[in-house]
Amino acid sequence: MNNQSIPKTPITQKQLAILILIYRYRFLNRSHIQKLLNHKDPRRIKTWLKDLTEKQYVHRIYTHTFGANAKPAVYYLALKSRQILKTQPTCNIQLLERVYTEKTRSERFRSHSMIVADLYIYFQLVTKQNNQTLHFYTSTDVISLDYLPSKFLDSYIAIKETHKKTKRYFVTIIDDHTPRFAIRAILRQWCEYGDENTWQDHTDQPFPQIMLVCPNQSTKKYLSSYINEEELSPVFSLTTREQVDARGVSGDIWDEVS
Repeated sequence: MNNQSIPKTPITQKQLAILILIYRYRFLNRSHIQKLLNHKDPRRIKTWLKDLTEKQYVHRIYTHTFGANAKPAVYYLALKSRQILKTQPTCNIQLLERVYTEKTRSERFRSHSMIVADLYIYFQLVTKQNNQTLHFYTSTDVISLDYLPSKFLDSYIAIKETHKKTKRYFVTIIDDHTPRFAIRAILRQWCEYGDENTWQDHTDQPFPQIMLVCPNQSTKKYLSSYINEEELSPVFSLTTREQVDARGVSGDIWDEVS
């Protein structure tokens, strides 16, 4: 009989799930991770994250200066995580190369990434209330689908209704302080994508509705006017980051502009 000890797994399955979540969303805080895992005990999440940080599978961003310490710590993948994630079938080995540069990402980029997680949490709540089935894909999840516009697509969402009908959505997040000419360029890109029939050539599904998350009410109002004035052909729905943050309030936060 072989008495040689069996090597221990370096991390638990729950910790592996955390690494995969961070791989998909890029940057997440503890609250995001707890909600994405649907876990009830925040202390357990903190323990797992502390262990992952100490073992250098993730890095932690936390500012101790006065006025900023109320913000939760943000986590992103460290180099060591690549050795584990490259064995996972859901992870793209080429995309794992970005762990080398994640530490250089701007605060604006990190915030943008976390809004995607906020959107998932919002849609998860809404679809659960309406007895619907949610399929939520980040830009990382769909990177291999070359017929999707990965440069300006933040998430692709499919919601299956109780009567078997499925509604599909493309989501683009507009960052704070984005110049209006750049915002107009995003809209033109969506219109061109629709006109090229790329989606229609690869699927037999209707073209998804385009959802835009605006940084504030002023940008939302400007976009609504611009879409109407230019008579843009896709169907757009608009909301603001503030409305997403207030997702616990009942009611639809999206205003359709067509």
